[in-house]
Amino acid sequence: MLASATITLNAGTAAKYFMIDGAVAMEAFNPGLVKNVGMVNNNWDDYYIGFPSPDDDRLFASEWYKIFVNPDPTAPIDPRSKLTWRGVFTDWRDTQVFNFYSSGEEVMANIPHDKGNDLADILDAISFSWGCQEKLKGRMPGEFLGSTIGGWAFNQTDYGTWIPPGQGGQPVWQRPDPASVHGTPASQLVTQPFFRKSPTDLFSSNDATAQNFAQQYYYDLLARAIPARTYGVGANAMGDVFGFAESTDMQTLQTGWPSSRGLDIDWLHSDCKNVAYPFNHKLFESIVNLGELE
Repeated sequence: MLASATITLNAGTAAKYFMIDGAVAMEAFNPGLVKNVGMVNNNWDDYYIGFPSPDDDRLFASEWYKIFVNPDPTAPIDPRSKLTWRGVFTDWRDTQVFNFYSSGEEVMANIPHDKGNDLADILDAISFSWGCQEKLKGRMPGEFLGSTIGGWAFNQTDYGTWIPPGQGGQPVWQRPDPASVHGTPASQLVTQPFFRKSPTDLFSSNDATAQNFAQQYYYDLLARAIPARTYGVGANAMGDVFGFAESTDMQTLQTGWPSSRGLDIDWLHSDCKNVAYPFNHKLFESIVNLGELE
């Protein structure tokens, strides 16, 4: 993440960049990539899948930025229009990127749609920790494996109905019918998003306040409030994308595997350093060859 930001956002100079176990959404490097349904929190299915089409996701936190995109290239840029992971890291200039990923990943593994959707699913993080932390943005009581702002939580203040509690009980929030909210005008979503309305300054009715907040806390908002909608580069080949010269599955670079792993021969996250050199030496030899470091 930091290396990608240094090169693409801060004009860092690098002839070749070797990305190993990249914990970043693929859409950050390829903004035209098709979204993965596995990255949608299934509590939102009624507001996405099949209603009226799989592409109807305008209520999602990941799509809120589109409201502020101005088609006029000469117009001032609203900082809120940059609150997306799509295309964040694309300005590689002359840098060649080599992606070393693993199809055996357990941290960056492609998460299924029915995994990692609620606090009760926390054990899913054993096999899909990166996917869980994206799908639990906004839905956690604290900042562990998810967050408390934006994300996949619902705005229970401006939408839905609170049902009074029975004796000794708690009020219950009843979500709105999808048909009643899909037509919500963009002008309303600016200050009343369908996802959790936090932090409140981002949704201020004062445009200057909201824009200044988006600009000042841009990186924090991306990390904590805006979910990724594609799988991670650390578990997938990038294909033909500007800047990416080659993608290599590290599973193909094994020379045997430690007996301590038993029948588990997957190249796991950080095995570039956790496994002894005799087993993973082909990775380092590949880096030397591609980098012309001999």
